[in-house]
Amino acid sequence: MSRLLRRHYVLVLLVLVYTTNYLDRTVLQSVIEPIKHEFNLSDGAIGLLGGITFALFYGTLGLPIAMLADRFNRRNIIAISCAIWSVMTVLSGLAVSFWQLAAARVGVGVGEAGGTPPAHSMLADLYPMKERGRAMGIYAMGIPIGVLFGFLLGGNIAAHYGWRASFLVVGLPGLLFALLVRFTLAEPVRGGSDETVAASAPGFGEAIRQIFKRPSMIHLTIASTIATFNGNAGIYWTGSFLARTHHMGLVQRSTYLALVLGIGGVLGNLIAGNLIDRLSQRDVRWAVWVPAIGYIFVIPVTVAALLTDSLDLCLVLLSIAFLVPTLYLVSLWTLTTGLVGSRTRAFASAVLLLILTLIGIGGGPSAAGALSDWLKPAYGDDSLRYALLIGPVLAVWMVVHFFLAARSLAHDLEATRAAEAAACN
Repeated sequence: MSRLLRRHYVLVLLVLVYTTNYLDRTVLQSVIEPIKHEFNLSDGAIGLLGGITFALFYGTLGLPIAMLADRFNRRNIIAISCAIWSVMTVLSGLAVSFWQLAAARVGVGVGEAGGTPPAHSMLADLYPMKERGRAMGIYAMGIPIGVLFGFLLGGNIAAHYGWRASFLVVGLPGLLFALLVRFTLAEPVRGGSDETVAASAPGFGEAIRQIFKRPSMIHLTIASTIATFNGNAGIYWTGSFLARTHHMGLVQRSTYLALVLGIGGVLGNLIAGNLIDRLSQRDVRWAVWVPAIGYIFVIPVTVAALLTDSLDLCLVLLSIAFLVPTLYLVSLWTLTTGLVGSRTRAFASAVLLLILTLIGIGGGPSAAGALSDWLKPAYGDDSLRYALLIGPVLAVWMVVHFFLAARSLAHDLEATRAAEAAACN
């Protein structure tokens, strides 16, 4: 197999693994209402189930696992992690109480902590900077594809066989992909796509300093954290919003969300990856301008979608808004691999995932659920509609940080390249 075909095979298989990652997360979101009714839970409790309960272990365990990935075999780490999160998803379907389900979701978080950082590091070794935006955009397609099948399978299986069957079915494919990773992938050469590569990975303190000494990295992290907060709150609760405000049935809303989140997310990531690669050749600042412009466009669209009383108009507007929920990830992971040294990439990915996870994944669904509970006495079933308006408000702040990141981006990328070259001498 040629080098070109080999690296494309690695990319495709890692996308499939990442798809199971989000498939196993999204199936919970597709069956929120049946679980809530069976266990008699509040929105706040449901938000914790898919928020901080998962996020705490997913984020914190990513750091030690990533330090191992910067030093040892990344392929094996991904294979083991994929097997763990798949088994724990199956166990979610065997839960007979809220606390058993919460424990299983903790297990999913433990497994998924070892998936993304090693994958980012491997892809950065296989694709040079000029091609990395497209590669990261394709890799990020695992999110919308996983969301598509999570909602499609979760809602439809739950409608016919109960919510537990949804977890059992979607958890099994990951075991196959774990075996394929272990026995068909080879570990890439460290820094294989770079002109220079550091001889050894830095220690914890030096790695942290390397990540956050660049101003553009700080602003990009803040913007991405807000985007994660908004995106996870929206994706987690939109099905319930459609059920309560517009009275859509389980199968109808699950199928709709599967199609718009899946197809829209794939198109958004492909377009973003290609735009970033192409426009960044002229001016590297386009790598952050692209998501900034995208979010500026969807802020009023999202507000209108939440406030309209017309279901048809709401669905059309949400379809537009869901083109960009993961747009920032293409920029974040592409630029992060250029703003840190080659032996710090997995660790940098894990540090950022810790921040995005605890504040974004952990905080987004939980905050929206708690706000919905607080608004319920005044707005009843429409409380979730107004709670989700927190997203467009925060998006204005997010866009500001994208533009601030652009101010020093070119200088910071060049400074990192120079530091890496100096470390090799």
